[in-house]
Order: sequence, then structure tokens, then C-alpha cells
Amino acid sequence: ELLVIKNRRTLLHSVFGFDHRGHKAPLKRNTIFSIRSMTKPLAGALAQMLIDDGVLDPNAPVAKYLPAFDTDLSRKITVQHLLTHRSGLPMRSAGRLWSDYGSYDSVQDLAAYWGKYGPQLFEPGEQYHYADANVDTLAAVIENVTGENAEILMQRRLLGPLGMKDTIPLLRTGDARVKRVATKYSGGRGRWNPFWSWSGEPYFKFPMFAQGFYSTVFDYACFLSMLADGGKVDHQRLLSQDALDRILTPVSVTTMP
Repeated sequence: ELLVIKNRRTLLHSVFGFDHRGHKAPLKRNTIFSIRSMTKPLAGALAQMLIDDGVLDPNAPVAKYLPAFDTDLSRKITVQHLLTHRSGLPMRSAGRLWSDYGSYDSVQDLAAYWGKYGPQLFEPGEQYHYADANVDTLAAVIENVTGENAEILMQRRLLGPLGMKDTIPLLRTGDARVKRVATKYSGGRGRWNPFWSWSGEPYFKFPMFAQGFYSTVFDYACFLSMLADGGKVDHQRLLSQDALDRILTPVSVTTMP
């Protein structure tokens, strides 16, 4: 699905191919896709709102908000390290986390795991290393600092004001939108294979703020347009100019495009 917007006007919105290759069902506009790591900027924007509010201190140690990080290994990790992927936490762990997500019930459980596991790659702040652990931990921090469920807070502060009505942190039975969710594929050119489609059970059983959200091309364009419009939507300011500067200023030299 391709959406091209210029000067706040839609120039092109087209779809190509199939929802499921085996069924040969043509893809429809506004199909709901697993957006994987495009979830991360939404979580980051929510954190920036809380920084604007003075509720969240980016320079505070994560241990201030999550007791599991109050260890010799993890005590030096700050909220800023989570936001910039400079915590030293790895992308994968040697523990049970990556073999059995089903044994965890919330982002609080994930954060507790990462706090005890600790940075394995370098001292916090020394380098950049992209890892889901940073953003899932950030979601747990957000919950503890606000006293509010992160999914509900995301809906109230960001998705709702932006009109992102088809952006879903967690698929649930009874939600009519699940019928519009595309099949998930893995592999590569010439070897794509379906590995999940909605059959009554979500892929993750709780919202994963590093990789778990679903959205449409149009909804995500609403989020990007807000950033392009200086943090405003319909004359309502969601992000300060300072927050935009923090979001858009490069922090690390990376090998990623």
C-alpha cells in the first residue's frame, strides 16, 4: 500500500498485490498491518510528552522508576539511554525471554527481566546498539511514573487526538477491525512464508511498545504529519518545539539507513 502526501494533500493512495498470497485475495486500501518497529516512534513521542509535562526526567536513572534496575549492572542506565538505544542492553538474550514470550504477562515483567539481565555489550552511554529492550522498558517506566496503563495513556494522549482510529496496541476478540489485519510473512524474495493470521489469538498477549502495534498507512501518515506540522494537529499542540528538536536531532552515528 502506497500513500504519497505533498503539501498536506494526497497525491496517490494505491494498493498492489494480495492480503494472503495463497488465497489470492486482493489487498484493500486501509488494510491494518503489523508495523513492528514503527511502534517505537509512537512510544518515544509519548515519552517526550511526559518530558514536556515535567513528569518524566530523561536524565534520571531507570532505577528511580523500576526497582529491578537497582543493581550493580543496571543502575547506570538512564531514561535517555533507553530513548537513544545507548543502554548497552542487547537485542537478544540468552535467557528464556526470547524462547517463551508466553511466560510474561506485561511490559512490567519484561522490564524486570531486562533490569536483572543488565547491559551486556558496553557501559551505558558509551555506544549505540538498537534493541527492543530499551523501548519495552521505557513503556514500563511510563506506567510507573504516571500510574496509568501505557496502552490507555497512548490512546488518550496520542492516538485519540491524532484521529488514529485504526492503530491498535493489542488485537482483541470482539474488535471488528481484526478482520482487516493482514497476514504476517517472514523470509525474503522468493521465499516468503505466512507465519501468523488472526484466528482469535493475538501474536503477543499484551501490548509490546517496541514492536507490537498494528496500524494503517493513513493512520501512520497522521502521526508523521503532526511531526511535519511542528507538533500540532488541528491547531492543537501535542509536542513542544523542544520535544521536536529532541526527536529530530541525531544522537549517534549508526550503520542503519
